[in-house]
Amino acid sequence: MNSYRKDIVQFTWAVSGIMVLAIFLVGLFFYVEHSTTVAHVIVQEGGCGVVDTPETIAGKERFTSNCAACHKMDGIALGPGLRDTSLEKLTTWLQLQSPSVTQQKQEEYGQAYHYETFHPLFTAADIEALYYYLNQLK
Repeated sequence: MNSYRKDIVQFTWAVSGIMVLAIFLVGLFFYVEHSTTVAHVIVQEGGCGVVDTPETIAGKERFTSNCAACHKMDGIALGPGLRDTSLEKLTTWLQLQSPSVTQQKQEEYGQAYHYETFHPLFTAADIEALYYYLNQLK
């Protein structure tokens, strides 16, 4: 009888261990699935939550590597602040030459410089990502 009881205890521990392992693996699966599909929220100064999406991440990288030397998000640096800049304006400055603006004005405002410098570097998707980053706190 003692041997029979020992076998039942071992069987119970084995089944319990398998169940704990199964629950752990299912939980791990849902954790990994959840962490890869949910956008992360970054809390910035002032308590505003900014959704950190692939578009805003790419836009921030483009802003930091190409724009931040002369522009800030808010306020004037060498160039104007870029927060809330429209997609049309970004596209015009980075990919199109505006025929309605004289050559003198293009040089005065730096549009010719922006076109010549950034036209080869920015695709339409890059400009859209930059737009999402600049307009994320609307």
